[in-house]
Amino acid sequence: VADKAAHEATCPLAVCQRMLAPLRARVVALEAELRSQGAENEQLLSRLAALEAGEAGEGAAPSDAAVQEMDLAAAMSALRAHASVPRVAAAVGERLADLCA
Repeated sequence: VADKAAHEATCPLAVCQRMLAPLRARVVALEAELRSQGAENEQLLSRLAALEAGEAGEGAAPSDAAVQEMDLAAAMSALRAHASVPRVAAAVGERLADLCA
């Protein structure tokens, strides 16, 4: 037993294994965190795609044809709900110009 302890205390392989054990545990923890962040990133990318498509909680962005049929209140509501969608903003601008002409 004493010989084994002496060997483990001086053997380079045994010393390295003892040094690597906490590092291996840290790598496992970091890999788990990375997987968790990857799943969160996927959710955020999905949400971003929905926002860019104009589906931000208010339903899909109205078509240009639908905007051209709206009255002033509906057009303004569409603009508020989908202000981040350039196509909707342009369509509402055209509709407001038509309504004010």
